[in-house]
Amino acid sequence: MLYLKLLIASVLVFWLVVANQLDFWAISESLFSSGHFFLAVVLVLGFAAQVVRWAQILAVHNIKIAFKDITRVFLIGQFFFMTSLGMAGGEVARGYYIKTYAGKNSVAAISTVFVDRLLGLYTFTFLGTLAFFTIWLQTDPPTGVLQMGVVAILLFIAISTFFLLYYMPKIRNRVLRYMPDLWQAKLSGIFTHSDRNLAQLPRLFIVSIASNIIMIAVFKLACGLLNSQISWQAAFLITPLVILANSLPISFGGIGVGEATAQALLTQIGVDNGAVIMLFIRVTQWLTILPLGAYFYMVETKKSV
Repeated sequence: MLYLKLLIASVLVFWLVVANQLDFWAISESLFSSGHFFLAVVLVLGFAAQVVRWAQILAVHNIKIAFKDITRVFLIGQFFFMTSLGMAGGEVARGYYIKTYAGKNSVAAISTVFVDRLLGLYTFTFLGTLAFFTIWLQTDPPTGVLQMGVVAILLFIAISTFFLLYYMPKIRNRVLRYMPDLWQAKLSGIFTHSDRNLAQLPRLFIVSIASNIIMIAVFKLACGLLNSQISWQAAFLITPLVILANSLPISFGGIGVGEATAQALLTQIGVDNGAVIMLFIRVTQWLTILPLGAYFYMVETKKSV
């Protein structure tokens, strides 16, 4: 499977280069500039906000783990996300390492990894949906923008339904009542650890929104550094879809998939270097987050020997 994903990544990158949509030298002038340093700082802040979000989710589920340990495990997950099977590899790594710090709450702690990822996507689609309606009210959007808006809305509705079932027992029980007994048993098992400290949910939503806005700002800053100006509405609509595509377990670390998606979506608003922009962000992640994740992975490996 790993070799297949490496092959897919190689084919996608080769296709983008042959199609003159990906020029590796196009990012050379912006690398290590003052603007790139600022971009790197904002990117690190965005990942720090994601750590805070995960810590908040653990608190909602009454799982007490030191913040430094949550940070360590999160960065290990990012290391595997960037160097293996994409989101799948990163989430498996997070689940594996967080259980060692959760004690008797290991099952619930592992479930928060999935909730964290889904919450990030949920608030991204929330922001994307708001941006789409703003664009729709102000202009007559092209077909490509309409399609992006429909995808954002459908994702928002689907994930909203999940969270209603996950955190609202009364609604969940009413829905399960109309399902076959086997389904009821399986879904009840999935939602076993969901009835927790719900008073913290509004704060959790705000933290997730903040972390998403920072990552959207990273995308917009990267566009500006590579001489492609886009509106905030476009950044709010496109960034979630690019991140979602990059997270799919299709290629090695999402390489090629993220670039191809960014190219296709940004072309819809007249920007022709979307693949280069995504590559620039990816390289910045490799220079900042990847070394930290590798360091903490080696520390954890030595502890287990």
